[in-house]
Amino acid sequence: SVQGNGEDTVEGMLIGMTCATGETCSRTLTSGSSVSLRAIPSAGSFFAGWSGACADGGSSCSLTMSSAQTVQATFTRYATLTVARAGDGVGYISGNEGILCPIDCSEDFVPGTTVMLSAIASTGSSFDSWSGVCAGQGHICEVTLTESQSVTASFRTNPTDDDGDDDGGGGNT
Repeated sequence: SVQGNGEDTVEGMLIGMTCATGETCSRTLTSGSSVSLRAIPSAGSFFAGWSGACADGGSSCSLTMSSAQTVQATFTRYATLTVARAGDGVGYISGNEGILCPIDCSEDFVPGTTVMLSAIASTGSSFDSWSGVCAGQGHICEVTLTESQSVTASFRTNPTDDDGDDDGGGGNT
């Protein structure tokens, strides 16, 4: 049988079988027959493992039939972390797992993964706040993903003084 949340499949090579998520498929085979199974995750999910006769296999499993065998493939959806920037300031968001926004603002993670995000203001701007799952945290945010989440970092432009820079000086002397 196939358990999951997407359009995942298990393909039974040599026996002409394809079984999709939510289905229980079976074939009658003669003793000594070889069966090769391959787990094929759909976009947005990953193969989490086998149970039953293939419990120790990777994404592929081979069996030689000597009696009735039961195999279950389990697929799990990735948890997507999407980050965005807001405000009138300029900055970027960096993450320890591939996020570097505004270039790469979304990544898929295995549920349970902890991601550290840093909001880094550019010259002339300051980090203001997070919204979403990071609300209330400082410029560094730690997120443990159990499901897809969104977070926005707001940046503000630093006020300038009379001489047009942001050093707090009072203009010409």
